[in-house]
Amino acid sequence: MNKTKNGPPSIVAYYILDEMVDNNFSHLQQLEELTANLEEEIMEKTDTNAIRKLFTLKSRMVSFNKILWYERGVIFNLRKTQAACMTAKARGLFDTAHEFLTRQIDIVESYREIMTDAINVYLSTISNKINSAIKALTVVIFYLTVVTTLTSFPNTVATFFGISQFGNTDYVIIYAAIILSIVLPLLWLWRSKWLRPDERSVNR
Repeated sequence: MNKTKNGPPSIVAYYILDEMVDNNFSHLQQLEELTANLEEEIMEKTDTNAIRKLFTLKSRMVSFNKILWYERGVIFNLRKTQAACMTAKARGLFDTAHEFLTRQIDIVESYREIMTDAINVYLSTISNKINSAIKALTVVIFYLTVVTTLTSFPNTVATFFGISQFGNTDYVIIYAAIILSIVLPLLWLWRSKWLRPDERSVNR
């Protein structure tokens, strides 16, 4: 009020709008901190809570951006008015406020792009996890098919050639062969890390 008591109405309007423009910078600083924290959270853990916060923040950015556009529209109209109370000094001040609002809009747009990139990273991470799970399931199905084939082989041979073909075979040998046919493929898959999709993705 001390700045405006001896000024024309245009100067009074400028100082009121200038307070609003200055307050926008504090909101932009909070947006920067929230954006950085959400980026780190999404990179460390991809849960629904983080993506919910991200979408909420992006929605608030859209609303905040609209407010900035409205403020800039008001200042633009005041700059172009031909009223007698609009002095040359006031026009210069409104030009400065208009530039500040333009920068603030650009900053918000940059943060929105960062949020969009973070969403893409989240979706890519989820897609990679789904692909790893499908690959692991495929390997398990293949392993079970191999085990089923190997364990049913003695029964198939006995059916074709008769039980007498295995009459002199020790049961220990038969059980050992069946167990080895199960354990050996399992060990091979484990050593190849096919049964550990998370570790494969980390190594990549």
